[in-house]
Amino acid sequence: MALKKRLEDFEKAVKRLKDAYQETLKHKEDDYYTLNLLEMIDDRNITSHTYHEEVAEKIFNNLHIYLPLVEKVKEEIKERTKSI
Repeated sequence: MALKKRLEDFEKAVKRLKDAYQETLKHKEDDYYTLNLLEMIDDRNITSHTYHEEVAEKIFNNLHIYLPLVEKVKEEIKERTKSI
């Protein structure tokens, strides 16, 4: 039961993150970074609910785009949490 609660909390956090980036997107419609982060989050959600090989292949082919995004997010988190 605790695992289910943790997964639900994680899904809520991901939704809040996605909502925040969507709000950013309203102000910067051509923001490559934001668009790709949203796509990455969508792909992550798809992988947790499907077992279709063609979907997995599509997402796998996008990993070269997502890795630099994850690195950038990691650096932003580090920068924002320095003083904490």
